[in-house]
Amino acid sequence: MAMHYNGGEELPRKDLRSIGEGWRPWRPWRSVATWYLWRALDPEPAEY
Repeated sequence: MAMHYNGGEELPRKDLRSIGEGWRPWRPWRSVATWYLWRALDPEPAEY
């Protein structure tokens, strides 16, 4: 989340929750979004 929302700086937990509940809530897709955010950190694409 920090890389995509805060220029690489860590975000406090309340800010993370605020993003998740923002004007376009991620619910019910938060788990899926988390998976994609983690995959964005991988140096090479995963092959499935």
